[in-house]
Amino acid sequence: MYLLDTTVWIDLLRTNSPAIRRKLTAHTGSRMGLSIITVCELQYGLERRAARHPHLRTREQHLLSAIIAPFDIFALDQQVTETYGRVRSVLESSGKSIGALDTFIAAQALSLGATLVTSNAKEFSHVPGLPVEDWR
Repeated sequence: MYLLDTTVWIDLLRTNSPAIRRKLTAHTGSRMGLSIITVCELQYGLERRAARHPHLRTREQHLLSAIIAPFDIFALDQQVTETYGRVRSVLESSGKSIGALDTFIAAQALSLGATLVTSNAKEFSHVPGLPVEDWR
């Protein structure tokens, strides 16, 4: 199972990364999804672009919806909140904290038993026990 981080989607939307597309195709039979946190971050990016270019809002919303439609969207649940508390505590104790939203995404991947796919493997490598892959 793979949880696709926000950075992967940004790479796809900005550059249409052939390497990421090949990996997505290669893992077609695997379960893949996004954290609700990733969906929120992508929506935030869309809103920022739409504020500068209002005429693009409808097209951008349609594109985002179409791109994520084939994937599972995982909500936060009690298991994620417990894992988040442990992960954040360990990271802060080690002096290797990562951003709060990235901590939620890492905790969700751990609670799902998923490999986190990210274009920011260096940051997520600080999370003990988290399998991380960079598909770029």
